[in-house]
Amino acid sequence: VREMALLAKEYLYHARLHQGVIPGGDARSSLLAVVSALRYLERLEKLDFDIFHESLRDVENVESLNGRLWRLGSMFYLWRAWLTGVF
Repeated sequence: VREMALLAKEYLYHARLHQGVIPGGDARSSLLAVVSALRYLERLEKLDFDIFHESLRDVENVESLNGRLWRLGSMFYLWRAWLTGVF
């Protein structure tokens, strides 16, 4: 899991470096999924790549405060990426 997550993160950061050459519109909006992927990979790295850690599943629970904060943060990052074109 560690190797795959680090490789994915490396590819996403490489894409981040070259996002300036992507034209606006639909092409740029297709990169919004990268925002969520980067947030998940960073969270996974903080948990030492333990995919079964309880707090990873807790963000899916809308009833918990942690899940609500995760969704709020995700919406902020997506909004910022949409507005500025930077993910």
